[in-house]
Amino acid sequence: MRQIIKWGNRIVLVLTVLICVLMAAFLAPRLFGVKAFVVLSGSMEPQIPTGSVVFVNTKDTDVHTGDVVTYSLSVGVGESVYVTHRVNEVRDDGLIQTKGDHNENADGYIEPSAVTGTVLFHLPYLGYILDWLQNTGYVLLIGWVLILNVIMLILTKTLEDVADP
Repeated sequence: MRQIIKWGNRIVLVLTVLICVLMAAFLAPRLFGVKAFVVLSGSMEPQIPTGSVVFVNTKDTDVHTGDVVTYSLSVGVGESVYVTHRVNEVRDDGLIQTKGDHNENADGYIEPSAVTGTVLFHLPYLGYILDWLQNTGYVLLIGWVLILNVIMLILTKTLEDVADP
């Protein structure tokens, strides 16, 4: 029984540390102006696959033709979505035209103020997990790890009490 609890404690510790490291990996870059966005469409494939996470330098909004940028697109009153496309053209008046690598047609022009930043790099397919976590998973995952830690603490304490009457 001691071996099972000992191994259980190790597994729960590793899971807890792994979750903390993953959360820090996504939160720490924000301190340096880097935000993560999930790519939900295939408009940038094969360069950036659907389900990727793009890391965007929000301090770099001075864009040039060929840069891959993330920008905010208004889709209704008070609602917007983020789009990641390549800059197709920067006009003399500052308006920017983008185009998804996989799209046949270019997008309409956007104001420079709509640009969130330039894409630094992406991690393929991690976005599926991040999207799930953002919607419901954080609460479930953190709760699950907390419950596992409490259970292992109780089992360890119970085993110590039984061993040392």
